[in-house]
Amino acid sequence: MFLELTRMAQPKVILLLAFALASDASVLSPAAESLALDDECGSEGCANYALQLRATLGQRASRANEELARESQGCHDVTEADGPSECLRAINWARHEGLATHPEWYTGLTINSSMNEWQFVSYNITHSKCPRPCSIPESVPWCQGKEAPELWTPAAAGDAVQVKILSYNLFWWHLFGVEHGRGGSAGRVIRDSMRDQAFDVMGFQECEDPKKVLEPPGLLGEYEAIQGDHAICMAYRTAVWSLLEKGEDDVAEDMRTEFYGKRGTQWMRLQHKDTGRTLFFMNHHGPLSVNSGGLCGGQATAHNLLDVMAKRAQVGDALVLVGDFNANAASRTLQYLWPHLTQVYNSKSFGGVDNIFSNVRADSVVTTHDLGSGGSDHHAIAAVIQVGPDSPKPSTTIETTVAAQSTTIPVASTTSSAAAAADTTAATSGEEAPVVETGGGTNASSASEATTSPAVADADTTAATSGEEAPVVKTGGETNASSASEASIAATAATAGSEEAPAVQASGGSIASSASEGAIAAAAACGKLFEQCGGLVNGKAFLGPSCCESGLKCLAKNEWYSQCKEDSAEENLGAENLGAEGPAVKEPSFSVTALEHTRGSAGCLLEPQTEYLVEGGWSEHHSQVTDPRVCCDICNDKSGCTAWVWTDWNSESHGARCTLHGGKPTGAKTKDGYVSGLPHAAAVAEATSAALRASK
Repeated sequence: MFLELTRMAQPKVILLLAFALASDASVLSPAAESLALDDECGSEGCANYALQLRATLGQRASRANEELARESQGCHDVTEADGPSECLRAINWARHEGLATHPEWYTGLTINSSMNEWQFVSYNITHSKCPRPCSIPESVPWCQGKEAPELWTPAAAGDAVQVKILSYNLFWWHLFGVEHGRGGSAGRVIRDSMRDQAFDVMGFQECEDPKKVLEPPGLLGEYEAIQGDHAICMAYRTAVWSLLEKGEDDVAEDMRTEFYGKRGTQWMRLQHKDTGRTLFFMNHHGPLSVNSGGLCGGQATAHNLLDVMAKRAQVGDALVLVGDFNANAASRTLQYLWPHLTQVYNSKSFGGVDNIFSNVRADSVVTTHDLGSGGSDHHAIAAVIQVGPDSPKPSTTIETTVAAQSTTIPVASTTSSAAAAADTTAATSGEEAPVVETGGGTNASSASEATTSPAVADADTTAATSGEEAPVVKTGGETNASSASEASIAATAATAGSEEAPAVQASGGSIASSASEGAIAAAAACGKLFEQCGGLVNGKAFLGPSCCESGLKCLAKNEWYSQCKEDSAEENLGAENLGAEGPAVKEPSFSVTALEHTRGSAGCLLEPQTEYLVEGGWSEHHSQVTDPRVCCDICNDKSGCTAWVWTDWNSESHGARCTLHGGKPTGAKTKDGYVSGLPHAAAVAEATSAALRASK
């Protein structure tokens, strides 16, 4: 029987073995299953060819299971067998066209390099067209690992000095590239705000030539301007300050899904000529996506910024950090800066991404000013701080409030420890309907960064926008915004737990009255000045509203970007430059104010390289969502969505996938190829909790 079976089965076994070797299937064919179940192929023994077949099929199944497990990690090895895809198109473009045109972009690669090597390059620089190949492990990001250093307060000895500070994102590609400076509009904003006191230091983001900013208003002779890498510039007033040192350091890198490169800081140490006091000034343009902290996350970016201060400054220096952080109160970046520095002021733009920080006490903040846009899609912001032993009397502050619900939103951070939950309750404030100021979109890198960054596919570099500027209530010329109240924070600060982000027994969100909500909804129907305005060009849809408010027209830069502009031959620069000026606002509650009123993904928290763990509730999958920001927008629009998880690659979706959750986030783990986050309401609750701790 045994020999007869061997002779009869031999051709059949050889045929099945050849089929198995040529197939990637992890499931046995019916014929193979029959052979595997043959009573002559039991545990006591089996024909030699049958043993080989069984081993081969087992190896195939094991490899298939390993591949499935790897795919579940957010990576995938793209092959021609996958069929047409954006990733395959990007790889082929890079290999056959990009390499010939720009060999410097592809150091070490040749046309004969493996598909996986080309995919890895595409993964790094094509804005989420390609997942990471599983065959090439992700290295530990260069920007991770630093602990927060101990900083200091300014030296007590010496005479007091007041320092006036400016932070201004110039929207360079449009204001100077398209509109050719708009008649010096940005410079006029600066000059007009110097009538009472000149700026001591200025930090510009999206700045490619500071002379074009300072020369038209006649300020170039008063300031020494310094051009930095990554399209940032800074300047100091030479009549008052002497330059001791200057330099630059990289601190972050954009997420792969919105990649323009590394992000840095430029810094300078100055000495006051009259008092001898020293000032360390640092200018920063933060990583994308907004509220992500970039590739390494918000905590790492915050710690890297603090580390530059600790290493480059000297004990006793007054420390000032300004910039468009691409991060507002929803971000881990700001939340991890709050325990170490005083937040002096933030703009309303995109939920408050423009910020000024310092190591002075809060009662040393003399005034804060919103200077308006001057043609930018951001508002310029200014502040005066006093450095010295005698702080000025605290000025009248803006009291704000936040509404709380009863949803528990735990922190989803691998480094955060849960402390006692803090109930935040308050009432709404402001009797007038919010007035929506001029808005804009997420701050993409300047034109120079976009054009110099390598591109594998035909570089769909966009200046996409998301979010709106914060509506504010104007009362007697001063801001009376509805937000996380300082009174509420003070009342509950004593109950706050550890310095790490605790669980929050709150779910925030805008707490405007029904009349105010109606006003906001009506204002949101059409784009405002400098906002995206929708429509179609070449079959591609713009982001943002579908029209512009009365008196504005929708102008297109290209097929991805549009903007509401004034519908007149000669544009009136006055109205857009009107900003809120007055006594210092109370931070960080004002930062939460701006977050509450923002819309779109600029109001979300994003945590790269992170997968949230969610208990209970429901889950809902959305395939082919290639941008984590869109995933958060979907969550914002879904009733009951408490968290979301996005991945580069899911085997069932055969591409990117967005998963919404209606359960309770209980923790998080580091996971390559994943981004997780909180929708707007939950992000406001997290920010409120962090503000509580910072106010202790």
